[in-house]
Amino acid sequence: MILVCPLSWGLGHASRCITVVRMLLKNRCMVYIAGPEEVIALMKIEFGQEIDYMRFEGMKMKYGRWTFLNMILQTPQFIFSSIKEHYKLKKIIRSTGAKAVISDNRYGLWSKEVFTVLITHQLNIRLPLRFSFLQKPLSYIIRKVIRKHNALWVPDNGSGLSFAGELSKDVEKYHTQFFYTGLLTRFSGGVFDDSVEGRGGPDKRFVLCIVSGPEPQRTFFEKKLLNQLQQIPYNSVLLRGLPGNGKKLENGRCVVYNHTNSKHFARLIAGATLIVCRPGYSTLMDLSAFGSKALLVPTPGQTEQEYLAGLFNERGWCHSVSQNRLDLKTDIEKALSYVGIPRLPDNKNELSDAADHFLKQLV
Repeated sequence: MILVCPLSWGLGHASRCITVVRMLLKNRCMVYIAGPEEVIALMKIEFGQEIDYMRFEGMKMKYGRWTFLNMILQTPQFIFSSIKEHYKLKKIIRSTGAKAVISDNRYGLWSKEVFTVLITHQLNIRLPLRFSFLQKPLSYIIRKVIRKHNALWVPDNGSGLSFAGELSKDVEKYHTQFFYTGLLTRFSGGVFDDSVEGRGGPDKRFVLCIVSGPEPQRTFFEKKLLNQLQQIPYNSVLLRGLPGNGKKLENGRCVVYNHTNSKHFARLIAGATLIVCRPGYSTLMDLSAFGSKALLVPTPGQTEQEYLAGLFNERGWCHSVSQNRLDLKTDIEKALSYVGIPRLPDNKNELSDAADHFLKQLV
């Protein structure tokens, strides 16, 4: 029995664990997804009764309008929550008979009883300039915590161009047993086809908006998009990222889905002229499976997204704009002039190497 425990600050961490769960099932492992309700809802859409599920709540980060400041103020609560999760994990291991734990960005889920793996791409957390004096002590604390796990998996390319840039730099400083998994996207391994969706038909004349991330910024972003989508010369599809309800709605020229499964999501991405989305790392990895053109709108105050938006802009891949300056009528045309996110190689070999090492530890 393998416990897979994604972070639930948005669904990006859970969605990239879909590939990991597929790998475990392929190797005939029994899998338990342990997470909050929204994570379980997403995994049930993908796997149904193939795996087991258990509620395992983590800290609910409250973002508000001033994202980074709110995160700083909640740091003591985050540390306490990680310690609490660590001790709760002991009970879960004993009750389930789990032989190993794979957690995505849940730093407290290490154990001396079983083999534990931490998945993260954000080794070097970006801080605003005014807090740069905290960079070294923060890196030291992160290294200490990561080394409590038996292995570190980094969802990035081990050779060639780093997708995460500075975020995943110097991985060898954080753990001696580290593995690059390649890009972890639910669309690896040929689970999608190139058919299209929406009213645009085969000429790809619709814009896909992916609304994701924590509240209240997720709702602010959605409302702004719905207001502006009626003013552009494209049909549109908006995916709200709210699992548990697959209802389809009509809003003028826009089709709205609360959530959908991976195959339908793949058809939406493949059929779109342009993707409008947050530059969350999991979303960007998903888009790399298609070589999509994208307009990136970072969550205000979320430094990782602001860094990735700037990085992809510098590389000539995507146009980026702040949420308060978003104007779809002009920004869509600017975004279409960029080359798009490169379609990077499948991660099969790198993830297999990490999986082989992991499974050998269990034997």
